[in-house]
Amino acid sequence: MEQATPHPLDAFCEALDQRCVELASPMCEILIETFPMMVGVPRDMLGGMCVDGFRAYVAALRAPSFEALRKFVVTSNEGLVMIGCAPEQARDSLLRGRRLILGLAMTLLEEGVPSAREGILRLVEAYGVGLEATIESIHAGGRSDLEVSGRLLRTFAEVCPEAMAISVRDNSLSLVNEAFEALLGQEVPTGWLFTSLVVPEDEAQWREASAELSTARSWRGRLRFAGAGGRVIPTDVTAFQVDTESGGKAYCWLVRDVSELLQAEEERLRLQAEVIAAQDQAIRELMTPLLPLAEGVVAMPIVGSIDPARSERILDVLLSGIAARGAQVAILDITGVNVVDTQVAEGLLRAARAARLLGTEVILTGLRAAVAQTLVSLDVHLDELTTCGTLQEGVARALRRARARGNG
Repeated sequence: MEQATPHPLDAFCEALDQRCVELASPMCEILIETFPMMVGVPRDMLGGMCVDGFRAYVAALRAPSFEALRKFVVTSNEGLVMIGCAPEQARDSLLRGRRLILGLAMTLLEEGVPSAREGILRLVEAYGVGLEATIESIHAGGRSDLEVSGRLLRTFAEVCPEAMAISVRDNSLSLVNEAFEALLGQEVPTGWLFTSLVVPEDEAQWREASAELSTARSWRGRLRFAGAGGRVIPTDVTAFQVDTESGGKAYCWLVRDVSELLQAEEERLRLQAEVIAAQDQAIRELMTPLLPLAEGVVAMPIVGSIDPARSERILDVLLSGIAARGAQVAILDITGVNVVDTQVAEGLLRAARAARLLGTEVILTGLRAAVAQTLVSLDVHLDELTTCGTLQEGVARALRRARARGNG
């Protein structure tokens, strides 16, 4: 089988093609600066457009003529006019992009890529043809451009996978594609008012979007649409102003269903709340553990500070544990409590009284001398509690009390 003769610029073209993705981000910035209405276009889609345009020039380097490139440039300019851009802006964008790509080509020359010098000369020639086609578009201008752009817009709507609708200044729909009708689950005849498809709660937001479109020429935000059967469809909307064939203005709406995205976000937040609640519960249980020491004896070591909420938690855990285990004696050890004041003492007394109602005696341990002096100065009396200096003493006393009750 006869092999195709390699093109002299193959190595240079392949190197350019492989490195073109490096220019996607700066080319996006050029497009957005030149055409502010493109700020709402997803960045990956915009980057893909830039790379496709660059590769059209790379392909032209191997072609015997630049006719295909000329047609590509003209079509691209018509597409820009379709979304309301002036042809002069297309020229400025082309010139700025050319500087980027020629800079990359010069880098390949410095790196010693074969035929880079010849490739750069032909690339400059290709850009000359592109600039000539752009200038022709500028001089052609006028109504013919708008007529072409109108046909392109309708063709784009037919093949666009996203839901797309076009409304005119009086709020009526002049075009909807199949994807838009599929989104709503119903046919949408032309002439319907756009606001009739938006849920009443979002009508004010739609009017704000329309007002912004008339001045800034583009808008992006969230709208909810009324679908078939009363279904409410949350959507992400990208809208931009376009020129009509009669010289007027219209609005193009690209609509994406975000129901699944919002459901996933709600599920994530629900799971996050459950995890936080479980963590809080675990922390509370670690802060107020109830430990069984022997038959009829439980102990609760308390560490840290005690606020009103934690005081209630201590009482709940103590009473639940006493009832569940049938405890006769309960030890509250406050060795690790930072501060014992009137509020803390009253909480301990309340726990002791409640335990006594269940037939359980409470022994308080870990009452240091400094704490005792503080309570005396505050005129707090713990006469209702049995106290021990250390946990060891309290455990010994509790075991004796439990055995005595058991024998009694």
